[in-house]
Amino acid sequence: MADFKNIFKDAYTGVTLDTNTSSYKRTYEENQLHRYASYNYVFTLSGLTRQQLANPKRILSDPLHDIIARTGGIGSAQNFANYNTSTMVFSNDKFEGAGSDEYARSLKTTPTLQERADFANRILQKNRDIYFERVEITSIPGPNIYRKLMNYTTIEMTLSEPNGISFWQKVRAAAYNGGYLEHPSAPFLLTIEFKGFDSKGVEVANDIVRRMPIQLAQSSISVNAGGTTYTVSAVPWTEVASQNRYLFTRAQGAIEGKGDDLSSYLKDFETKLNAAQEREVQEKFRQIPDEYKITADFTIGKAVNLINSYGASTGEAKDQLSVMTYGREESIGYILEKFVRQFDQYRKIDEIVKKYWADVQSASTYDSNAKLPAPWVPWFKIVTTVELGNKWDSILQSHNRIIHFHIKDYRIHVANFAQAGLAGYGFWKDIARKKYNYIYTGQNLDILDLNIEYNSNYVKASLINEPYVTQQKANTSLFDKVIDFWSAFLSGGTNNVTEGNTPYPEPELPLRNVVTTATSDDGTTKGKEDATKVQAFYDFLTNNYGDMVTLEMKIMGDPAYIGEDYFIPMSDPGDSQIYSKKEQVGSLFGFDWDDKKKCFNFDEYQPVVSLDFRFPSDFIENQGLYEFTKEDTPQFTGLYKVNTVTSTFDNGQFTQLLKMYRFENQNNPSQTPTQFKSLSSQSNKTETQIKGGSDPAIVDPDTAFNQ
Repeated sequence: MADFKNIFKDAYTGVTLDTNTSSYKRTYEENQLHRYASYNYVFTLSGLTRQQLANPKRILSDPLHDIIARTGGIGSAQNFANYNTSTMVFSNDKFEGAGSDEYARSLKTTPTLQERADFANRILQKNRDIYFERVEITSIPGPNIYRKLMNYTTIEMTLSEPNGISFWQKVRAAAYNGGYLEHPSAPFLLTIEFKGFDSKGVEVANDIVRRMPIQLAQSSISVNAGGTTYTVSAVPWTEVASQNRYLFTRAQGAIEGKGDDLSSYLKDFETKLNAAQEREVQEKFRQIPDEYKITADFTIGKAVNLINSYGASTGEAKDQLSVMTYGREESIGYILEKFVRQFDQYRKIDEIVKKYWADVQSASTYDSNAKLPAPWVPWFKIVTTVELGNKWDSILQSHNRIIHFHIKDYRIHVANFAQAGLAGYGFWKDIARKKYNYIYTGQNLDILDLNIEYNSNYVKASLINEPYVTQQKANTSLFDKVIDFWSAFLSGGTNNVTEGNTPYPEPELPLRNVVTTATSDDGTTKGKEDATKVQAFYDFLTNNYGDMVTLEMKIMGDPAYIGEDYFIPMSDPGDSQIYSKKEQVGSLFGFDWDDKKKCFNFDEYQPVVSLDFRFPSDFIENQGLYEFTKEDTPQFTGLYKVNTVTSTFDNGQFTQLLKMYRFENQNNPSQTPTQFKSLSSQSNKTETQIKGGSDPAIVDPDTAFNQ
C-alpha cells in the first residue's frame, strides 16, 4: 500500500509534492508574469504520436514535431515523425514514434493513400508559415450547468497564412505521421510559451509552458488577396468522449452489482455498453466495435476523514446499492453521477452540514493563529479520455476507439453547504491561492475591470418531498436542532428581536430560506425525505447563475488559470488497474496547487480566490483628498469560487475574464481572538481532532482505505 501518511500530509495548505515528504509554504501565489518587464506569448500547433498518448509524460517532455502553425513563424528547423518506420527521427534524437513496423506498413494500404500522404508531407516539410492571430480558451473545469460534474472547455483560434491554403494539408500530414489515417479525429498539441525580459533587460528563464492535447473540431476558411484566414475551434483531448456520439447510450439497461462494491457495478455498466457495440456489428452498422471502460478511484464511496478534511461517515452498515435503470440517449456521465451519489459521503447533506458547524464552533474557540479546520469536502468528478485504436473500420471509415470514463476524487469548498442563519469562518479568504485588491487599495496589479451583480431577493429553497408532506413527524430532527442552536448562538439569544440583534451572520448580505414542494423524486438516490435535498444540492452545485453575488472580473493574464492537469489524458495503468493523472503534473492525491507549473490543479480542487475592496466614504473639500474609514469596506469583500475562466490572446495582449460567485454567510460575528482553552476536558483527543480533523500521528491510511 502507498505511503498515504506522507501523501496526505496537509490538504489544507495545498502543498504540491515531488516526493513522499512535504514542505510547507505560504498559500498566496503571485502572477508569474509579474517577473517580466515585457513579455510575449508563443503558440505552436503540432502533431502527436500514438506513443506519446500512450505515455502522457512524454507529451510534457518530448520535442515538438510536425509543426503546423506558430506565432512569429515556424522557421527553418523542423522535426518530423516518420510513418515508414517504428522510429521518429529528429536531427539530434531518436525515440519511438508511430508504432510498430507492421502498423506503419498498414497505413499505406493503397498507392492512392500513399501518394496522398507523401504529397501532404512534402507541403508540411516546406515549413510554410501559418501565424496565430487570436486564441480564446474558455474553461469551466468544475461543476457546471453544461456537463454537470464533467469538464467543459472550448478553444477558438484565428490563424492567417499569407501565401497559399496549406493548413489542412499540413494537418493531414501531421496526423498521418503520428499514426492516424483519420486526420479530423486525430490528436494535436497546442503549446503556449511565455518569453520576455526583466527590468534590466535580462531574458527571464522560459519556464512558463503549457502543453494541451486537443482535437480540431470545426473550421471556416476565408480567402482574399491578402491571403487565407482560418477560424478553427477545438476541444481538449480529454473531452472528446463528451461528444454526443460517445457520451449518450444507444440501448437501455440496468446497472447491477454486489453489495456496495462500486467496481462490480461499474464493470456491469461497462459490459452492457460494450454489448450494445457488438449488436451494432451484428447488424452491419460497423465492422469494429468501440470499447468502453468505466473505472473509479478506490477512494470513491469511502466515507473517511483524512487529515483535516471533512467527510460524512454515518456509521451505517454496508448494504446493497440500488439497481439503476437507464434508457436510450442518456448521458453516461450523468448516469454515473446519479449512481455514485447513492453513497452516504455524497448524499447525506445534513450530516456534512452538521459536522461542519461543529468544526466552526471548535475553531472559534481558539485564537486566530491556531490552525483552522480544512475547508475541503471530499467529493467526486468524472473525467474522460479517448484512445484511437489501430484497427480500421471500412464501414465507418474510421479508427476504432477506446472510450474511458473515470470517476475521480475531487474537493469542493465547505462553504458550498452554507445554510440560512449559520455563519462561516471569516479567515477563509486569507488562505486563498489568489488574492486580489481592488481600487484605492494601492495594491492592485491585476484587475482591469470589475462588475458585480447583487441579487437582493436571493433565497435558498428548502424542498419538501410532496408525497411525504403529510407524513412529517412532530419531533424535530437533529439537523433542525443544530440549526436552532446555532441561529440562537450567533445572533445573541433565542429571541432575536427582543435581544436587539440581527439573525443574519452577514447583515449586508442576508441569506434566507424558503420552503417549497418538490414535484419529482430522484429514484436513484437512497432514502425518501433526503432525496429532494440531494437533488437540490447538486442542482445548486452545478448551476450558480442565479446566485446572490455574481462577479465578472477582467484581469491581466495569469498562467495560473491555464491549468494543464485537465488537458492531460490518463495513461493505461497496466496490471495495477489504478488510474491516476496526478504524477504527470507534479501533484499527488488532491492538492489544489501545482508548485512546479504555478497553476491550479483544476481536476483536484474547486479553485477559490479572495477579493478585498477599499472605497472612500467622502471627499474632503479643504484637503482635496478622499476620506477612508474601516466602516466603509464594501460587503462584497470575501471568498469567491471561480466558475469560468476565459483567456484571450489577441494581438500580443493577454487578458482573462473570471466569472465568480461569492460564498454565502462567510463571517462569524462571534469570532474574536481569545486565549487557548485547556484541553483537559478533551484528554482523550488531540487538539487536531477537537478542531475537526484527524491527527496525522494516529491515522492509519491502509485501514481507512480498506474498510
